[in-house]
Formats: sequence, structure tokens, C-alpha cells
Amino acid sequence: MRKLAVVAMVVMALMTTVMALAQDEPAAAPDLKEQTMCPVDNKPIDKAFFADHEGFRVYFCSQACVDAFKAEPAKYMEALKGVKLEAAPAAPAAEPAAEPKTE
Repeated sequence: MRKLAVVAMVVMALMTTVMALAQDEPAAAPDLKEQTMCPVDNKPIDKAFFADHEGFRVYFCSQACVDAFKAEPAKYMEALKGVKLEAAPAAPAAEPAAEPKTE
């Protein structure tokens, strides 16, 4: 009888611990949507107009919006919360310098 009481207490302690840990798990990240709207003018994007910012490519509806974004990127990044941005392409590797010719 005593062993049964000890086992029951251990099981209850384990269940309490598991439930507490389950509550501490971070919430799943919300599904991000693809960028379809310009963060400056809130119009549909044209992929011909873009700027790379902090490793991401941001699209705009016009060159004027690209310029506005470059002047104040933090202001417009707020409009992109919840939006999945494309990774900016890696910069091309620099070409090696030409070696001087010796004759």
C-alpha cells in the first residue's frame, strides 16, 4: 500500500512537470505570406523595383518608393511584419586583380 502511494505521488509529480513544460513552449510561428504589396505606397509590387536590406530583398511599386525606403528603411520595414521576404542574392565574388606583365 505504501509503495502504491509513493508511485502515485511520483506519477503526479511527473504529470505536473510535463504540463508545466508544455505551457512554456513558444507558440508556433505564424505562417508568413509572400510580399505582394509595396511597403511605402501599399500598392502591388513590381519586381523590377527592389532594394536589398539586411540580407533580404524588398520589392516596391516604383523607383520613388525604392528611394523613400533607402532614406528611412526602419520606417517601412514595420509594414513588412508578417511578410516572408526573399533572401538577397549573395554579392558576386570580386574578380582577382590582373597580375602585372613582366617582360
